Amino acid sequence: MALFEKLGDPGDISRARRSLALAFTVQGKFAEAEDLFQLALANRLELLGPEHPLTASLRINLADALSNQGKQAEAEAETRLAIATLAGSVSPTHHEIAEARTILGFALYGQGKHEEAETEFRTVIEIFAASRGTDHPTYALSHYSLGFPLVAQGKFAEAQTAFRAAIDGATPSLGPDHPHVNSARTGLALSLIHISEPTRQAE
Repeated sequence: MALFEKLGDPGDISRARRSLALAFTVQGKFAEAEDLFQLALANRLELLGPEHPLTASLRINLADALSNQGKQAEAEAETRLAIATLAGSVSPTHHEIAEARTILGFALYGQGKHEEAETEFRTVIEIFAASRGTDHPTYALSHYSLGFPLVAQGKFAEAQTAFRAAIDGATPSLGPDHPHVNSARTGLALSLIHISEPTRQAE
């Protein structure tokens, strides 16, 4: 941490901590990333206050690190704060709103709040449709996210539609071997198995 203190300026320290934390996130070192995001957030709260959009951006980063460690209630709290802050400064279709709602959806899903997760993911789909168009891969992959809470609620036909939309929309740009495309295939297979079970039982 002495390296950061040598920077002197609190804003520079916050930015350096965030940059290193993002590098840890890419490497899957989420605990290390969380620690640095917490410190950077403390810096930013002191410098800019809780209502600044840059503070909200750091909350989103922190929430992602928390969610990836299974700390879903904490991740939910951070994303809700970020969304409330951003609502007063950016468009409802801003990419950071979509990012925060995606993390929130997974945090809710991880806590078994499947209906709320479904609502968040449907909102994300609407945001990407409006801001990036229905041909963009992020629009397709938002359907991939939606499929999981639908399966958890037993909405298997809707889940099948969501996973197919993810596969069909993302494959042309990301390729058939992209991890999310493969996960969507797995989700589709799961939903198909559940849909077919009543027919097999009837036989």
